[in-house]
This record gives sequence, C-alpha cells and structure tokens, in this order.
Amino acid sequence: MKVGTSTLAHATGALNIRRTAALCRVLSDVKNAGHELVLVSSGAIGMGVGKLHLPGRPADMPTKQAAAAVGQCELMYRYDKLFSEYGHTVAQVLVTGEDARDEVRSANIEATLNRLLALGALPIVNENDTVSTAEIAVGDNDTLGAIVAVHLRADLLVLLTDIDGLYTADPHTDAAARRIERVEEVTDAVLALGGGAGSAQGTGGMATKLSAARLATQHGVEMVIANGKKPELLYDILEGKPVGTRFSAQRGGPRMTTQQLLEQAAAHKGAAAALSAAQRAAALEQMARALESAQADILAANGQDLAAARGSVSDVMLDRLRLTPRRVADMAAGLRSVAALKCPVGETLAETTLANGLLLQKRRVPMGVVAIIYESRPNVTADAAALCLQSGNVCVLRGGKEAICSNTAIVAALHDGLAAAGLPAAFVGLVQDTSRQSAGELMAARGLVDLLIPRGGRGLIRACVEQAKVPCIETGTGICHIYVDKAADLDMALAIVDNAKTSRPSVCNAAEVCLVHQAVAGQFLPMLARRMAEKHTQLRLCPRAAAVIPGTPAGPDDFDTEFLDYILAVRVVGSLEEAVAHIAAHSTGHSEAIVTADEAAAQAFCAAVDSAAVYVNASTRFTDGGEFGFGCEMGISTQKLGARGPMGLPELTSYKYIIRGAGQTR
Repeated sequence: MKVGTSTLAHATGALNIRRTAALCRVLSDVKNAGHELVLVSSGAIGMGVGKLHLPGRPADMPTKQAAAAVGQCELMYRYDKLFSEYGHTVAQVLVTGEDARDEVRSANIEATLNRLLALGALPIVNENDTVSTAEIAVGDNDTLGAIVAVHLRADLLVLLTDIDGLYTADPHTDAAARRIERVEEVTDAVLALGGGAGSAQGTGGMATKLSAARLATQHGVEMVIANGKKPELLYDILEGKPVGTRFSAQRGGPRMTTQQLLEQAAAHKGAAAALSAAQRAAALEQMARALESAQADILAANGQDLAAARGSVSDVMLDRLRLTPRRVADMAAGLRSVAALKCPVGETLAETTLANGLLLQKRRVPMGVVAIIYESRPNVTADAAALCLQSGNVCVLRGGKEAICSNTAIVAALHDGLAAAGLPAAFVGLVQDTSRQSAGELMAARGLVDLLIPRGGRGLIRACVEQAKVPCIETGTGICHIYVDKAADLDMALAIVDNAKTSRPSVCNAAEVCLVHQAVAGQFLPMLARRMAEKHTQLRLCPRAAAVIPGTPAGPDDFDTEFLDYILAVRVVGSLEEAVAHIAAHSTGHSEAIVTADEAAAQAFCAAVDSAAVYVNASTRFTDGGEFGFGCEMGISTQKLGARGPMGLPELTSYKYIIRGAGQTR
C-alpha cells in the first residue's frame, strides 16, 4: 500500500488527522484479517513544511532535507500512536536511491522487510529524503512502492491518491472525462494519459503512478489506483470490486526488449547445453505439470485472443487459434513425450582412426539459440520449448499478435515449471513485441541467433528466407496433393481425401488439391462431390472435372493456393506422369499422396515426387512430429539442405569434430 501526501495532509501541509486515523483503522483491520501489509508512505516533507510553518514546499535542497527530518519524526509518531491503538507494531524503513539500485543493499532491504513481516510488524517505508542528494532519488514514492512490491513479490500494490483512478482526460478540467476501470497493459498510449503533480505538497502525479504501474505489472504484480479520501474502499479493492483503476499483472516476468531477450538467451546457451539427461527430463515433467495447473489461466487468456480475432478471421482460422482443455492436455502430453526421447546431444555420429593415429570423432552438439517466428497456433509455444530444451538449446519465441495473450500465459506456466526444476526462465524467452520490427531484429541478429525457424504463411516464410542474415530453415507452406490413380480403391481414396481435407483444414498438412486419373473420374468425382457437400467444402474444378460434377470453376491461382479452409481444388489428369508434372509445377514440397493398388505406380510416384513426405495409400495429415514419433515438431522443413520434413530433436543439432592424439604434429 502506498499512500500519498494528498491523502495524509491538508493543503496547508498539516496532518489530516481524521483521514489518517481512518486509514490506520482500515489497515489494522486488513492486517487482522491475515493479510501481510507494507505501507509506503509519503508526507514527510509535506508534514515538515506544516510543522515548521513554511509558506510552501521548499525549492532548495537544504530546506527540503530539513523539512523531511522534522516531518519524518512527526509522521512516524502519528503512525505509531494510531496503529498501537489496534495492537500493531510499526517499523520505520528509510531507503535512498542508491539502496534501491545496489544489488547487495537491495537484497538487505528485502531481507529486512521479510523478517519484519514474519515477526508480525507493519513496515512503513519512505525514501530517506534527509540525505538524498537529488529530489526524489528513487523517482517518487509511487516508484518506491512499485520497487518494494516487486522485491517482495506482492500480490497487489494499491496507490491511494486524490483522484478516483485513471481517466481518459483530466477530470479537474474536462467534464466529459471518464474513469477507466481496468488497464490490461501499460502501453505508451496509456502512459500518455499521465499529467503533472496532483497536489501542491506532492511530488508525484498520474505520470509517476502509470510508470509505477508499468514496473509493477511487468513483474507480475497487480496494481490499483484509488481515492484515499475514503480508506474504507480498500475492502472493496481486496474483494476485487471495480474500485478505482485496476492494472492487470503481466504474467511471464518483466517485459524485455527483443535485443535484451536475445542477449539473455545467448548468455544461457552454455548452461542449457550442459544439462544432464535427468535435469532435462525433470524440467519437462515440471513444465507439463505447470501447464496442467495453469489450464484455467491459459484458457482465459486464449478467450481474450479469440474475442479479439472473432469477426476478422475465418472460422477455421479461429479453430487454429482456439485452445481447449483437450488441447492443453495434449501440450502437456507432448512435453512428456519429448522427455521420453533420448537427447541427441553428445551422440557420436562417426568415429575413425586416421593413419597417423589420430582418433577422429564426429559428435552432435546443440545449435545454441533457436529463434522461432510463428503465427496463430499457441501449441507451437510449448512444442518449441520442449524440443529446444531436450536438444540442449535455448529458444526465443516470437508468436503473432493474434495469440499474444495465449502465448504469454503458456510461457508463464513453462517458466513456473522451469523454476520448480531449479532452472532459469531464460531457457524459454517470449518476444512481447509482435510488430514487424521484432521479426526483423531476429532475422538480423548475427552472433545471437544460431538458427531461425519461421512457421506460418507464405509471406512470413518468404520474408525470413530472403531477408534473414542468420541461418534459416525454410518451412514451406502446405499445398499438399492427393493423386487418385486409375488403380485406386475408390472407397479408400474417398476416405483419405475426406480426412486430408476436412479433419482440420487450417493446418499445413491438410490437402489442398485432389488429382484424379481420367479413367476413374466419372465414378470417383460424384462420390467426392457428395462427400464434400456433406462436409460443407467448396470444390474448385478444372474444365474436365466441371464436365462431370457441379462446382466453382478453378481460377488461375487456385492450384497455387494454401486455402487453409474448406476449399479443395480438383483436376483430372490423363496419367500418373501428368499428375507428377502437376505436383512438380505447383507443390510447395510439403506432403503428397498417391492412392493406388498398383505397386509399380506407387514406386514410380515415390521416386518422381520431390517432397519432404510422400505417402502411399495414407492421408497427408500424418506429416506431424508427434505422429512420426518425434514427440512433437518444430516445423515442417521443405528444404533439402539440413533438416527436411518434421523437425524433431536431431534436426535441432549440429556437429563438431573431436580429435584425440598422442603428441602428433604436422
């Protein structure tokens, strides 16, 4: 609790006895209810001004310090007397700016406050204005309150002032100004609502309170600004009622710049690489448990993302964004699956003894810092963190703005799991800035990012591949094809196409194109049309297909589009060779399938189609790290150099040579 001069003193600077007495009574009652309480109190200088009968707040430093010396005695005398009436012992804690900034002194302050709380005392904190060499060396008591709250990992910081909360404009001068009940994030726009000092005797105004709100909330402390004229409203605040302006705590720790996050990750990659297998397994288990425990918070955050996206994206893309209890459980299961896999780090890939007696070993090593830029799907957050940790890497995650609330909640849970395992949160970093600038910073972070993996739409992937100055994996979009051969079992073909298209059309392994051999088109296409109509799926037809079944004529781009929706492009081909040629011209190299009973046709298709995954008589929806036994995946690589297909643990490693000799020279 921070109480300002405007609450404690009259305009003359003299103590407002009635209000101070009411405040102490309410705070005593709150303490009696079992709450631990720290009071950050302004008022020393203002009270000294009244005690010394000065005409106003002094401008020169010596007089300010003199007023503080006098006023602090008066202030603590009043607090001691008033709280003693209710059986509470107070303790004076005076700090300076140097105390707050110095690591050792700051730790001592924290230890002292915690011990006082343990002893049942009520610490009263103020800046030591009698020795400070600059006006409000900490910044002001609003900032001091935030610093204390952060150090004590408080549940709530309350700033009592002379106004009912944060307004859209200055309510003293603008009758149309309205109070803002809740602020989810203290952005620059929110900071711009701040003004100057709120009273003649005070040093802080709304601007300092908003700065304090940013500091507190970024470190996970909720904050409320309310009017101190009625101390009884503290009861309502503690009950969560809409009093004043409440600032939501940002889970996941302090908000860092992208550069700071990268520097932190780089500083920890050695520690991540050095973890034992047991440490990794224990951490992943704790992270899985933390996800399960935080399910309600994660789903609530996801609800915010869904509400913001609804109306601006399609239903299938909403499904891509949506989390459910089952999907949260699946994320936790994915972490446990990865934990059960053998860590590839340290594996000897090859070993030989050279003619000169040197022992040459080729050994797997982590990449280091793996940065992932992805869109929409919050489950990627957990998958990427698990794979990076198990492969000895540190990850820096940058999701899209549409999933920022979900991603933040997931990372907060993962951090809880890491903490439970005794590991630093820096192993999993989340970029809070979802602008293009942050993506550009990751692409350009030479010396900090060892591998960049984009996972999203064509525009994102192209930008990363073309602009990245760091090593980049091309994870292509999924224009996946299913070819129904003349020797196909048509019922099987229908089931495969149905599954590949409609089971979850918003994912990259969903089929976008169906190629049908002309010999079976007359029989198969009506079957396909009926099934797709049942699934409310549009068909975009080539002229030969349109001659058999009704549908929308295919446009010039329909065979080069990743629809991610209930839309399927259909083309009739004259041969297997024509199907292969079409795939070569239009595929993104992700996944293709043939449905056939002809083994020779199957072999020819597999040999000729140059994609990361080629299926015979199976749905493309199996192109997934979990389905392949990798636990989960970092993405689907469509390039040929290095990783290809679902990226699991080995794909997140490199190698180095270890050479052992016995004094050989050259």
